[in-house]
Amino acid sequence: MAIPTLIDLVVSGNSVALRYSEALSSTLPSVNRFIIKVNGKRVYATGPATLSADRTTILLKLADPVAAGANVTLAYGSVNGAEKPGFGDIRSLATGQKVGFLRDSSVINRTLAPTVAISSSASTLK
Repeated sequence: MAIPTLIDLVVSGNSVALRYSEALSSTLPSVNRFIIKVNGKRVYATGPATLSADRTTILLKLADPVAAGANVTLAYGSVNGAEKPGFGDIRSLATGQKVGFLRDSSVINRTLAPTVAISSSASTLK
């Protein structure tokens, strides 16, 4: 197997999902290593990063929902260079190979605003 690569970045409401090409180790980095910006302004993930059931997707929760049409950029790297080597890296479950840092991956939040449909047998509404 190869080094896991990021194949999809999805924003929905107040969550960010990073989908990788293969299953990942359950030891994930601190959310502080994910630098998330919405329309250029830094936002912070809350709580720890989690893995999806199939272990291919890292899920991050944000304090506030991201508005539809917002530009979201994400970078993953060392916060201050002081972390212990190998601690909290994103790694392949099968091979232990480390995922490379990513810089400014971006996505537009295409979440649509909720809509309401009204149906009636009346020919006019009051």
